[in-house]
Amino acid sequence: MKITIHYNEPEDAELHTSLKFSIPKKWLAQPTDKIRNFFVGEYNKKHPESALDKDQMHLVDENGRKLPCDQNSEEIIQDRSKLHLESGPPPSLADMQAAKDAEAAAAKKKAEDEKSLLVCKHFGCNARYRPEDNHDQACTYHDKAPIFHETAKWWSCCPQKKAYDWDTFQGIPGCQIGSHTDVDPKKKFLGGSDLREKQAATKLKSIDDFNSGKDDKTVRRQANMSVNERKLDDVKQTMKVMGVDEAKFQAAYDALCAKHNVKDMTKDLWKVSKELSDVLNDTFDKIAAEE
Repeated sequence: MKITIHYNEPEDAELHTSLKFSIPKKWLAQPTDKIRNFFVGEYNKKHPESALDKDQMHLVDENGRKLPCDQNSEEIIQDRSKLHLESGPPPSLADMQAAKDAEAAAAKKKAEDEKSLLVCKHFGCNARYRPEDNHDQACTYHDKAPIFHETAKWWSCCPQKKAYDWDTFQGIPGCQIGSHTDVDPKKKFLGGSDLREKQAATKLKSIDDFNSGKDDKTVRRQANMSVNERKLDDVKQTMKVMGVDEAKFQAAYDALCAKHNVKDMTKDLWKVSKELSDVLNDTFDKIAAEE
């Protein structure tokens, strides 16, 4: 059996050594430290000023696996093998078995620990956690379900961020921060039918509302108001923008409602609207006369 052993650890390249040789037949039934000792002896003859301690060196195969010093060579070394000599005490079969057992025990414990962990049900999280480690900054997540429609994917809380492949979709950062939860959401995802239902439920603006240029929030707030209520609400919002104290406007409005004994907004509020209009007109006339 022929093998090659390389020793390339020293920074000085002149100390690097490779030795190709045939293993004597009687060595095959002996531990691998026989081969290591032979190589170290040859190296020390060549570099006595940098002699190695054989008991502090070990052999490694081409895959980086350490060779047990007490295992017979024929059981672990193949013909034409390329081995490397490295620093460090050589492991025994018992050492390697103990390490293997410890690794298996650690893997088993990790698997058992993972089984005991809770899985966060927040959209976009799915992290595993222990209840005792949970806190109000532990989770970054989306607060609304994902939407899968045709080839597009996005979170309904972040409609401006769409993706067309799974990895990009999963990479969209969460928009909320809080603690983990193990409570399943009522609906885990939305599709085309949900979008159509939402669109059908959306109330369209009337032509008057559209032409008025009012935003959706104002349209929704005034949806159930009478004509005069809308007019007064428009005046209130305009006054607010101009810097008029909202509380003062409301106080004047309430006083006029009480003065005119307004009980039915659809029938009586015109009186408040008319008096307020008269007051404003008189005020404007006075300002114009002063000029």
